[in-house]
Order: sequence, then C-alpha cells, then structure tokens
Amino acid sequence: MHNYEISKTRKYRNDIGKIENKEYDAESDVYICRNAKRLTPDHVRHSKSKTFFIE
Repeated sequence: MHNYEISKTRKYRNDIGKIENKEYDAESDVYICRNAKRLTPDHVRHSKSKTFFIE
C-alpha cells in the first residue's frame, strides 16, 4: 500500500469513502459499508505512473 503511514491515522480508518474500510463479499462480488448497504463496483480505473507501473 502506497499510503501506509496515512492509513494508520484515526481519520483515515474512520473515512467511509475509502475502499479499505469496507468489507468485501467475494461470493456475490459486492462491498458492504458500515450501514450494511451493498455496493457494487461500477468500473475499475487503471492508471500508469511515470515509471509505467500500472496501478
């Protein structure tokens, strides 16, 4: 994870918008937020860095 130091802060762990803070159900391919709502992925974004590393 490229933001390891930031991920240890309380503000980051409580942010409901971060994908790391949601549970993933592999069987039905959905994320479950803290309000028990099922979130389906709409699209996946891939980007290249200056060193051509695909994220």
